[in-house]
Amino acid sequence: MFGLVLIVALSILVGVKAIEGFADCSDTLLNSIESPDRGRKAFVYERGCNATAPDTVQINIQPGGTSFDGQKYPGFFIAERAPGIRLQWNGPDSLVVRAEASALKVYRQENRVGDLQITYKLPTP
Repeated sequence: MFGLVLIVALSILVGVKAIEGFADCSDTLLNSIESPDRGRKAFVYERGCNATAPDTVQINIQPGGTSFDGQKYPGFFIAERAPGIRLQWNGPDSLVVRAEASALKVYRQENRVGDLQITYKLPTP
């Protein structure tokens, strides 16, 4: 009887650990650019979540002087993984996002983050 309880308990523990590992995501920083007044910083990064979701490229905004943190500062732009994402500041409150990919699948595209205006120059399908 004890052996059966031990086997069930171990099976549950292994199942929980497998589910936790299945949902883990990791971020890889690709690029960053600071605003002209150094008050903000935009980060371009890839997020991989194992098999739970497709790999994506994301952009977030953080206060100037902070280290990259894709968990604390969620992406305002999320798209399928694609090369050639470029950022340009047009002032402390205006950011331009450009992409070179010819067929870019966009999951999220915010035009504002607080008082920051975001303009997109993306290819048309």
